[in-house]
Amino acid sequence: MTATVYVSCPVQDTTNSFFIVAEKIKYCIKNEYRLVDEPSQDVDIHIHVGTPERSQESIYQRTAKKFVFYSFAESTKIPARWSDHFNKADEIWVPSNFVKESFTNSAVTVPIHVIQLGIADNGGLIPASEGNEYTILWQGNNLRAYDAGREVDGDRKGGRVVEEAFVKANIPNSRLILKYIPTTGVEYEFKVDPIWYICKRMSPEEIGQIDKMIDLFVWPTRGEGFGLVPLEKLSRGIPSICTYWSGPLEYLDDFDLPRLYPTRLGKVIYNEEECEMAEFDVNYLGDKLTECYERRGEFKSKRAEFSSNAETWGFENRMKSKLLDRISNIV
Repeated sequence: MTATVYVSCPVQDTTNSFFIVAEKIKYCIKNEYRLVDEPSQDVDIHIHVGTPERSQESIYQRTAKKFVFYSFAESTKIPARWSDHFNKADEIWVPSNFVKESFTNSAVTVPIHVIQLGIADNGGLIPASEGNEYTILWQGNNLRAYDAGREVDGDRKGGRVVEEAFVKANIPNSRLILKYIPTTGVEYEFKVDPIWYICKRMSPEEIGQIDKMIDLFVWPTRGEGFGLVPLEKLSRGIPSICTYWSGPLEYLDDFDLPRLYPTRLGKVIYNEEECEMAEFDVNYLGDKLTECYERRGEFKSKRAEFSSNAETWGFENRMKSKLLDRISNIV
């Protein structure tokens, strides 16, 4: 008899990593197991993609015969209450060794298995732009926020520090596109040369149109469970520099590009827990942007190589085989 699988997720938002991963899992197993829409004691395995937030407990209540979390961490520790919930599961699946280490260091004692993410068909190689203008892209959820009247990054993706570093670097004949999401529901777009602000929800096809203009993608994230976006850009041949720490370490060494080392690992309170996350000096980041500009001819000639290397990260062979193996071992 074919085993039954229920996959849950706390959000139905196509820009949310939990939702994206849940859909990938469903796609991987749809022809191998019977997917069901509701949990019950008759279900063989319930896979919950997310973190054990108090407000979402009803979603990940254990009702199936076997229960698994597929979960993430962006910092060096997780809250003790998360560990308590994780330890009630049969297994924990994570996208990177960084997450596994964070969980282990936070007293998660049930078996933890690394099941890396991978890219779907992302449209293939984009030839380098023929224009003379050098275009840099950053993407995130929030560009900026304010803490006690002080301007800070809006999220851990580091858009504000990219903006400041770009202005200080003063790279000739260049522009910066900052793409983020209208979290307040208000969309807008404007240009203050040489920066183009795009605060809109966009389809993959619309993002693809922006990608056709891009010479460099930059992502100084403070921490990632995996960090799928730079890998997706690389699959299109776009040179990408990303924080050389946390989840992106899974794939960054496969690409001959400058490494964006954190200036420091700073002490922060994240998810109500004191931990460490990456921080960047503005001048250092500006120097990296300048270096990439000066090597633009080299990187332009390597776009096909970047795209080819990224093909090994297709989720069919990176994620699907390991996922099916774990399910067969647990049901």
